[in-house]
Order: sequence, then structure tokens, then C-alpha cells
Amino acid sequence: LWAYNISALNMLNLTFTDFSPTDPTPDYILLLDTKERAFAQSIELASDLRQLRDKLQESIKSRVTELEVANRALEKSKIASENLATQVSSMARERELLEDKLIKTVERERTRLGLDLHDGLLQQLTGTALFLTSCANRLRGSNKDIAFEIDCSAGYVRDAIKISRNLLHGLLTVDVTTLGIQP
Repeated sequence: LWAYNISALNMLNLTFTDFSPTDPTPDYILLLDTKERAFAQSIELASDLRQLRDKLQESIKSRVTELEVANRALEKSKIASENLATQVSSMARERELLEDKLIKTVERERTRLGLDLHDGLLQQLTGTALFLTSCANRLRGSNKDIAFEIDCSAGYVRDAIKISRNLLHGLLTVDVTTLGIQP
């Protein structure tokens, strides 16, 4: 017991001169027990502190790993978003090019159709109206009823020419922006 108490005193930086070894009183034993208990508690607290430190380090490592994984996922998401933005931008440029081609094609076809109508159908109708008028003029002396009917037919053909010219004019002046297409 004395050897144990001496080593406990040494750990607590106490010596026997701090106490009267010849007169071990209950106060000395009480003080020695209190110091031993305090020393044992400090050892337990140090052990508990080491365990808590180890748990904290493990928790920090685990959280750092989780954050690294989340950061990699965020980077992948960022790259995917950038790729998607690039694709959308490319698709928008392609759409604009296709719209320009469409507008040019529509204009070219409209012009071709207008020229075909002007040089084909309207010329035929004009020739037919002139022919019918000429026939009506020749028949006026011999058969006024037939001349009148042929003259009316020539008037219908002239009306068809006017309608065709109005359609042709409308066809050539249609603004593609009215169709919702931006040039």
C-alpha cells in the first residue's frame, strides 16, 4: 500500500514531506484517497477524450468523403449543363439556318409560281379573251344573240384575268413575317 501511495504521490508531484509519515491521520488518508480518485478520474477523462477525438476524426473523414463525392457529382452536373447549353445553342443556330433556307425557298418558289402564272395562265386567258372578242365582233352582223353570248364569255374571261392578276399580286407581295417566320 505504501509503495502504491508513493507512486501516486510522485504522479501528483507530491512528496512525503508534504505530509507527516509518522503520524498518518485520517486527514492524510482522506487527502491521499482524494488525490488517487482525482488521478484515476483524470486518466479516465484522458481516455474518454482520446475516444472522443478519434470519433471526431472519423466523423470528419466521413464527412470530407461525402463532400468530395458530392463535389464530383456537382462537377459532373455542371459539365452536363454546359454540354446541354452548347447543344441548345447549336440547335438554335441550326434552326436559324433552316428558317433562312425555308424563307429563301418560299420566296424562290413564290417568284417561280408568279412568273409561271403571268407567262402561262394569264397569257392564255388574255389570248382567249381577245379571240372571243374577235369572234363576237365578226358575228355581230349575222347572229346578234350568239355574238352577245360570246361577248359575255369574253367578259367572264377578262374578269378571270383580273382575279388572277389580283391573286398574283397578292402572291408576290406576301410578307413571310405574317406567317410567323422571322427573316
